[in-house]
Amino acid sequence: MACDSTTGGAGGTTTTVSDFAAFSAAAKGDAKKIIIVSGSISGTGSVKIGANTSVLGKSGACMISASDATLGHRFADELC
Repeated sequence: MACDSTTGGAGGTTTTVSDFAAFSAAAKGDAKKIIIVSGSISGTGSVKIGANTSVLGKSGACMISASDATLGHRFADELC
């Protein structure tokens, strides 16, 4: 069975976010992008993380109280 390769957000835009609203906005869409989380982000609601997206945290960064994050791509067990 052939597997699709995944590149995450490599080659796309880079956005640094420090609050839940900015993270939610940055995660939308399937264009290549890298989201860098700075500090602690808390909030409620769902965030759909589009395909071709890498989410990285700066040292000490964390996300708390986000009720749901949905990945817009295949799950890890299907990746090569």
